[in-house]
Amino acid sequence: MHYELSNEYLVDWPIWGPTGGVNDSEPALPSLLHTDVKAWARNFNQGYSHQTGWSSAEVAAAHNREGLRLEAAIRTAIWPDAHSVTLRYWETQHD
Repeated sequence: MHYELSNEYLVDWPIWGPTGGVNDSEPALPSLLHTDVKAWARNFNQGYSHQTGWSSAEVAAAHNREGLRLEAAIRTAIWPDAHSVTLRYWETQHD
């Protein structure tokens, strides 16, 4: 199975399967990683504005770096049970 890590407004579990959102027990992740994924989504929901983007380029870059870290950690945690996980980072800093 392929998973995608991607934020979406008001979504607290930003992991998606081939047919859409999955519940927060899928994929099965270690407790600390599960907590980090939920914190990453919460940070997006609290810090990203659909009108203005992130408050600064630095905040946007930090959020992207955390997404890349989570992507690698999830890939390690679910291997070999899943084929892959991909970060889809669509949030960009608005001018």
